[in-house]
Amino acid sequence: SAVTRVVNDLVVEDLFAGCLEPVHRDVPVAAAGDSGNISTDWVMRRDARDDRMLAFSKRFTLEAGHEARFAYPVRVVSAGSYILPGPSVEGMYDPRLHARRAPGRAVVHH
Repeated sequence: SAVTRVVNDLVVEDLFAGCLEPVHRDVPVAAAGDSGNISTDWVMRRDARDDRMLAFSKRFTLEAGHEARFAYPVRVVSAGSYILPGPSVEGMYDPRLHARRAPGRAVVHH
């Protein structure tokens, strides 16, 4: 049976590939559920750094088999082939809550 879980105090860390930099504007992190609707309800705060994006969660409910997504603007600054480090999520006060996505690749043409 599907399990609904209430989670809070998560930190999502998404390292940038070497060809990317954040767009330092006051653009909210977007979160999209399976329906594709954009919602930022789960995001308490975000922190755009030179080499990564951090998003900190409020308390929210996540159903088993569903995804929580977030998106933010970045700028491409150079061409080439790059590794996309896999994003990670962990519970700030509960080390049992953690996940990491496998790295990928990005190719940027002139």
